[in-house]
Amino acid sequence: MSDCILAQLTANRKAALKLLTIANGYSFTYGAVEEKRTILNINGRYPYIQLLKSVVVENELNDLDHIKVMYAVLYEDVYNDESTSGDEIIYHFRNVNADIVKAWMVDRTCGGLASLTKVVDFDDDVIDENGSTFYRSYVIFEVETHIDSNNPYQKG
Repeated sequence: MSDCILAQLTANRKAALKLLTIANGYSFTYGAVEEKRTILNINGRYPYIQLLKSVVVENELNDLDHIKVMYAVLYEDVYNDESTSGDEIIYHFRNVNADIVKAWMVDRTCGGLASLTKVVDFDDDVIDENGSTFYRSYVIFEVETHIDSNNPYQKG
């Protein structure tokens, strides 16, 4: 049996993020792409991408649910200024969010599972923690789909 529609949608989005490689024309190659974790144990797998989701169900007529899935794509990388040319930290990460959006939007229908996909918000920051400097960013996407209210394995 295949996964339910929401699980298929999340797997599709995770696969889209795994396109983020220099070989595919992006500005970085990911170290790990994972769904939500309760304990953040990256173990040096930078740049690290985490995929979080929140689901909003709006009931409609005819046994269909209009589903809005909010995905937050979190990016984190360690910054070592000893290995750079002295440019600002943000310069080295200037295209990260654009690359995430580009990879995500390659297939706006998410393999035919979504009716609408859009960027809702994004931002980035540089953080010092325990003597290390981290670059962190996020992009939030809204993905809309319709699922049969009586059968979450069937698209509406």
